[in-house]
Amino acid sequence: PAYFPQAAQDEWERLLPILKNDFPLSETDYGNLVAYCLAFARMKQAEHEIKKYGTFQKNKDGSKRENPAVRTQSRAMHDLKAASTALGMTMIERQKMALNKAKAEPEKDPFAELMNNE
Repeated sequence: PAYFPQAAQDEWERLLPILKNDFPLSETDYGNLVAYCLAFARMKQAEHEIKKYGTFQKNKDGSKRENPAVRTQSRAMHDLKAASTALGMTMIERQKMALNKAKAEPEKDPFAELMNNE
């Protein structure tokens, strides 16, 4: 999407071919993919801010406070995890898909194979 920041666009272009090839995506997944890419971009930008200014910053009185980018990054990571789960991108979701696929495939019956090879 044109409104994406560059990091989100890069992640979209990296991920889309993988998802199309390996996952059963449909039009209904569009929002989750957008959410994932935007969360990825926010996480990346927040990490840049943390590296630049540190995890903690000094107040005018000399006391320390957490860099606001830490909270932004934490929320972005939470959003990223939620979107990746919804898209089936986590290890657990991939295992569930593989298990469901295995359950859907009929078991081989060795006796039936013998009977058909008369």
